[in-house]
Amino acid sequence: PTYHDCHTTSIDHGNQTAGFYPCLNPNVFNPTDLNAEDWMEASASMGMREIIITAHHEGGFALWPSNFTDYSVAASSWRGGKGDVLREFTDAANKWGIGISYYLNVQNDGYMVDVAKYTPAEFIRRQVGMIKEVLTDYGPVNRFWFDGTKSVPAGLDLDELWKQVYEAIRTVSPGT
Repeated sequence: PTYHDCHTTSIDHGNQTAGFYPCLNPNVFNPTDLNAEDWMEASASMGMREIIITAHHEGGFALWPSNFTDYSVAASSWRGGKGDVLREFTDAANKWGIGISYYLNVQNDGYMVDVAKYTPAEFIRRQVGMIKEVLTDYGPVNRFWFDGTKSVPAGLDLDELWKQVYEAIRTVSPGT
C-alpha cells in the first residue's frame, strides 16, 4: 500500500493503518536516506532547469507540516515529527538554481474525504490553504500540476473549488 490509495479499501493494510483506515498511518512514512541535495546535484548535472515533486497525492498525505491537514509529515515519527520534505526540496533546488514545481491533487484527498469527513466548505478551505502555504513557504513556484482524478465530499461544487484555487494562485503568486 502507498499513501495515494486511501480509496482502495479492498487491500488489507493490516497494522499499517491504525486509526487512519483506509489511509496509511503517518508513521509508515520513514525515509532513511532522503537527500534532496543529491537529487538537485544529479538534476543540475543533466541540465535540468525545472523539477517537480508530488507534494500531496490523492491519498492526502502532505510532505510538509501543513496547518490545513492532520495527515502530513508532522503526524509521522520521521525526524520526530519535525521533518519537512518540501523544505529540503526547496532549499536544494534554490541552491542549485533549479525551478520548482509541485503536483498537488486538490480535488482528490482520501484522508479528508474518508477519514476526516470534512464538509464541502471545509474541504475547499483546507485545499486552498495548502496551496497558499506552498506558494508562500516553498517557492518561488514555477507551476502546479493538477490532474483529473477526484474524490471530494458529497455536494462539493468542483467549479467553486477550482475558482478558489486559481484565485489563490493568481493573488499570492501571479508569476506561477
